[in-house]
Amino acid sequence: MHPLRLGLFYHKFLEGFLFSFIVNPLVMYPFFGRYLNIPGNTYSAITSILCFVWSIKIFWAMISDNCPIFGHRRIPYMVLGWSIAAIGFIISSILPFPLPYFGVTADCKQNTSDIVNPDAPDEALPYCVIIIFIMIFYAMSSGGADGLSVVYARREPQSNRGKTVTYCSNFTLKEMLKQFWGTMATESFLRVGFFIFFNTIASYAKSSASIKINAIWIKLSPIVSGVVCLLCIFIAIFSMILYQRFFNALSWRYALTLCFFATYPIGFFSDVLAIFNIIRNQYINFFDEVIISVPRAIHGFISLQMATEVSEEGSEGFAFVLVMMLGNIANPISTMLSNILSSPFDVARDYRYFRDTIEDRWKVFYSVSLCFCCNCFSIVLIYALLPSQKSDIQTIKMNQSKYPRLRFLFVCLIFGGMILSNISNILAIIPDFSCMLIAGGGGCLQISE
Repeated sequence: MHPLRLGLFYHKFLEGFLFSFIVNPLVMYPFFGRYLNIPGNTYSAITSILCFVWSIKIFWAMISDNCPIFGHRRIPYMVLGWSIAAIGFIISSILPFPLPYFGVTADCKQNTSDIVNPDAPDEALPYCVIIIFIMIFYAMSSGGADGLSVVYARREPQSNRGKTVTYCSNFTLKEMLKQFWGTMATESFLRVGFFIFFNTIASYAKSSASIKINAIWIKLSPIVSGVVCLLCIFIAIFSMILYQRFFNALSWRYALTLCFFATYPIGFFSDVLAIFNIIRNQYINFFDEVIISVPRAIHGFISLQMATEVSEEGSEGFAFVLVMMLGNIANPISTMLSNILSSPFDVARDYRYFRDTIEDRWKVFYSVSLCFCCNCFSIVLIYALLPSQKSDIQTIKMNQSKYPRLRFLFVCLIFGGMILSNISNILAIIPDFSCMLIAGGGGCLQISE
């Protein structure tokens, strides 16, 4: 392998690993979920805000397309982004931790009957700010790398597209944006864009009760959570390699449908077992996180292929990153939807899980079931919007029409959804407002009573 391609490979590997390390349970669950014991809706909101911050790499990609540094448009942004992010990690490593919410027993296990620091959930915000700082410049590095990935991919033959290159554009920023604005009205872009946007909202819906089910009912330890998270990463990588090697010609619709029915129902059944106290075992009940990593990895790989096909020459970084970031833009909307669906049942607070009555279990079950119904709706979206394969996108591009009204609707959905969902998620991480129904709480009046 050429050294430049090998460097890009290591960059993407570490990028995915670090993203999973920050946003997934490796950090979020032990520190925010267990140590600070934040409410379930606040936990979901912090995770989705981090995903949204990750989406700003579209602007870094646009800058890297048009503003070279020392004559280079990609690698300087990658190096600078990693360097500043490293400074953020150093700062986070020297900040003192607050006291934990719960005390510990003699054998170093969490003692849920001993509340040491009742204000611990209110102290989560400063640490969230540090992680956001890291994510901003981490996204800078990734934005430059994504533009380079598209350039490399376009030099590959059709049968092996997606591996490596360097492209130099003479377009100005104004010309690039004008060209991309036209691309957004095309049928190929709109089908791919609407699919990724709505499918992410539906397939990523998850009850705000999930964190409390793991922490209180099945007593998921941070060590097991971390090991499972690492296992998910390697399973996702293996799934993508296996898919590319043996199933790359399979219809995208069939691949995602098979992955869904082979994994999501098992995860839902595992939650039901834990809710009704049939099986509450951290090694069994948390297994659904492992299997659900497979369809999400395949979905991400297919999205990568679609993004490569719909991006146009001259604005590769911007177009590619926008298509890929639609999932992260939709993630806060999915969290807001999940929190709102869960809020009537008030499943974000500890009392329901410590009390553990039949009524409490049914409330949690209703919340989890509603979110699972949203997951199932993703199947409808697969057959309504998703092209069958890369060749279908190429055929559409050869004979496609333009739809300015749908483009306007698409833009309104993105920006409207971003504004509303981030307002909801920001309210969820502010202690005085996290009880609001729009933030996924059970209602401030109910809590005050």
